[in-house]
Amino acid sequence: MSSNAIFLGAAGMRLQSQKISILGNNIANSTSIAYKGGGMNFIDTYRGFTGQFANGNVKNVGNGIKVGNIFSDWTDGAIKETGKNGDLAWNGDGFFHVVKAGVSYYTRAGDFSLVSAPATLGLAAGSYVLMRPDGSVLQGTDDSGTTTGHMAFSAFPNSWAMSANGTVSVTGTYDHDSDATTAEIAITVNNGQVSAARFSNPDGLIREDNGLYLPSVDAGINTGIPDANGIGSVTQGALEMSNVDLVNEFTDLVLTQ
Repeated sequence: MSSNAIFLGAAGMRLQSQKISILGNNIANSTSIAYKGGGMNFIDTYRGFTGQFANGNVKNVGNGIKVGNIFSDWTDGAIKETGKNGDLAWNGDGFFHVVKAGVSYYTRAGDFSLVSAPATLGLAAGSYVLMRPDGSVLQGTDDSGTTTGHMAFSAFPNSWAMSANGTVSVTGTYDHDSDATTAEIAITVNNGQVSAARFSNPDGLIREDNGLYLPSVDAGINTGIPDANGIGSVTQGALEMSNVDLVNEFTDLVLTQ
């Protein structure tokens, strides 16, 4: 056996180990909110034309394999009803626009809670925002996505609801000056419609922790609002779950090993 054959075999096993890492990550995230499974394709490589035999057949010598593509499965995950007001799920194509530490991200994970706005956001005292556990804040719009900003409640509402197109409605009033003799003011929501986006090439997104994605030039971003221009609708009181199929992942894991 030639030494080259041994090196080619070893290189192939190293690449297969990368695929095992992807499969293991999928299995580990099978219960992560809105996680999209990853995959890897291999392609064969050749040294190129090295001459011909007497019968005219070309001498093509195999040179092993290389990674052809690393991709994500962007199909929707199952929708799980939770009954929590802050939980939001996508139906169809779309991403929530969020901001974390001043950086814009996009995510399918809708595990938001209505919390007091941190002072670092620069909002009026007493404001509330929809925030994920990682600190990313939901962004909204008041002009169908042309401009965006923090979706900010002027006070904690008695109740609130979000429609399929991402528009928020609230009930309740608050005492804006702590003066019981002055009429209370109705609670309002600045940027009260979800800021959303869809991508013509979501595989061009850069994955970050906690289900966050950074857009790249190759992703082809189209901003807007839910339930318009190809962007899906929002369901309140539910979460999109991982789209990982454990049966397929374990089968692929055994075959790859």
